[in-house]
Amino acid sequence: MVQSREHVAFENKYYNPEWKEWVPGYEGKVRYKDGTFALNEDGSRTVYDGSTMLMGFVRPDGTLVSDYPEGEQEYSLTFLRAAAEVEV
Repeated sequence: MVQSREHVAFENKYYNPEWKEWVPGYEGKVRYKDGTFALNEDGSRTVYDGSTMLMGFVRPDGTLVSDYPEGEQEYSLTFLRAAAEVEV
């Protein structure tokens, strides 16, 4: 198991404006596009959307690994790409 060191908040600048904005039950408070990632000891990032759903991982070499099934990865890949670009 990889241990995480810190959590980093970020806004997914690739979020499609046609997708839902607010997390149900948290309207006006929590937006889907406001993601977070855990920076792990091995240099990888575990990425979540604003509703804390796992999007996947960014490996230390920059490889994006979606947690979504093949053909349904557009949403998760936007979060992974945005998380990979965050300077830490």
